[in-house]
Amino acid sequence: MFKLGVSAIALAIMLMSASAARAADESYDIHVTLLHQGRPFATPVMTVQAGERATIETTGPDAFKLALTATPIGADTVQIAGELQSAHGSALPKLIVKTGELATITAGAIGLELLCTSRSAAAP
Repeated sequence: MFKLGVSAIALAIMLMSASAARAADESYDIHVTLLHQGRPFATPVMTVQAGERATIETTGPDAFKLALTATPIGADTVQIAGELQSAHGSALPKLIVKTGELATITAGAIGLELLCTSRSAAAP
């Protein structure tokens, strides 16, 4: 019986390791529309590795710097945490989205629309 218990524990550890490896390999395409007073001023697309921060920065009249981290929390659910600094204002959005569905968050005059898709789901 002890052998069975050890085998079950070893199997559980292997499954957890495989699950963590899959999550670490996961990446997302995140299409973002940045809004000021409801009007779009930029539409960046970012590829974000699960659990890692990705940043994009532009210059000019609508300059912005956007950093996003995507953390999978379910089969088709992702937590996105961000930091936006722009010519129009700043925001620290944090939201949970379902992949493939548009999500919107607004703070004062600044808003973000996000569409997050899993790159591994799109792969053959």
